[in-house]
Amino acid sequence: MIPEEILKMQGSPRSKSQTLRERSSIYFRTPSDWARNNLLYMESYGHFFCLNQYRIDRDPFDSYLLILTLDGSGTVLTDSGKYTCLRHDIALIDCNHRHTYYANESWEFLWLHFNGNPAKELFSLISDRLGTVARVEGTQLYTHYFPFLTERSFGSTIADEVTISSYIHRLLADLLSSEYPKAKKAQQPHMIHAAIEYIEHNCSQPITLDCMAAHLKMSKSAFCHAFKENTGYSPYDFLITTRINKAKYLLKTTSKSVNEISWEVGFNSSANFIKTFRQKTGITPCLFRKLDF
Repeated sequence: MIPEEILKMQGSPRSKSQTLRERSSIYFRTPSDWARNNLLYMESYGHFFCLNQYRIDRDPFDSYLLILTLDGSGTVLTDSGKYTCLRHDIALIDCNHRHTYYANESWEFLWLHFNGNPAKELFSLISDRLGTVARVEGTQLYTHYFPFLTERSFGSTIADEVTISSYIHRLLADLLSSEYPKAKKAQQPHMIHAAIEYIEHNCSQPITLDCMAAHLKMSKSAFCHAFKENTGYSPYDFLITTRINKAKYLLKTTSKSVNEISWEVGFNSSANFIKTFRQKTGITPCLFRKLDF
């Protein structure tokens, strides 16, 4: 689907092209069926130099939009509120919901519409962590990943589509890093680091949520929220994943029985261990032990 701002740019008498300086650029990509089913892909992207009349009021459509402000400022309106985008800010917009953005005076920005099978979950994870606007000054996202995607020409081969997908993944991974001031300030990462160490050192014991929260001197609800915001895991899921990783190591480096390993990594029965191991890996502990690495 063509983003609405492109359709409006072609209109008259108040064409959107009249609110963009001549050096603005815009590009479109149509992914192959294979890329659409298997990768993250770009739909359109560009570099806009906007005058103060520039405004987009968009009805929902299936896409995700990133706007990286290079100079000037703009305003973004979404269901969650009203936000100002300044230099070195990135706006994250789920286009599946109605939204608006406009230039305050002048506004220069790079923008990227993307989609793909993993896009919805990845975007939700990032926006839950950072909100609608985040400062990205001094990061590779600002200096490398975003410019790479929006300022070079790609061919139409599968190899090009895989390259594009990998860079979108890296861009999103950079957004999920703990480098951003908002995430650092709001979510007490030093305490989450302490929680991770506690889980890793005590995963063989019958750890409860009460134990973890008490260790950090936090309420259960505050601890669960902060842990999820910083790691993407609930405390329980992180504990189970830690136990499964330890079990994999023991399965490959020792001759201990499955029953012995199940108790050593903190499960209360071998049956529960085998069931959980299979849920997390798709195979049984015995089959995992037989695999060559």
